Amino acid sequence: MANSAIMDAISGLWSEQDSAGRRMLDLACGRGTTTRLLSGLGYRVTATDYRVPPPLPAGVERIGGVDLNHFLPFQPAVFDAVDLVEVIEHIENQPQLIREIHRVLRPGGRVLISTPNILNMVSRLRFLFIVVMARTL
Repeated sequence: MANSAIMDAISGLWSEQDSAGRRMLDLACGRGTTTRLLSGLGYRVTATDYRVPPPLPAGVERIGGVDLNHFLPFQPAVFDAVDLVEVIEHIENQPQLIREIHRVLRPGGRVLISTPNILNMVSRLRFLFIVVMARTL
């Protein structure tokens, strides 16, 4: 389940932008929570995930098999915005991913990247719980 404070912040930040007809890349969409939010704001969303993305609203392009440790499967300068929520801390080669995000963004494009605040006790416990669960699977 998505953290409501994070979702409120994402909604607030992307709502400030003119979304009409703009292409948004939602990297590592997971269950599609942010994808649904972005689509609802009027963006033309392309949702990616390592696995096949879940069913999403009509008009959302879904692309599975996207490993963020490798090159993104898109032409240069095709997106107006990129959204990467609570994922970058899992990426082995973060500078490579940042270069790829820059490559697929149009000039003047915008990026939103969030990562857990390790100084916050709730974030630490949530991250610990995720790591422990992943190791038991």
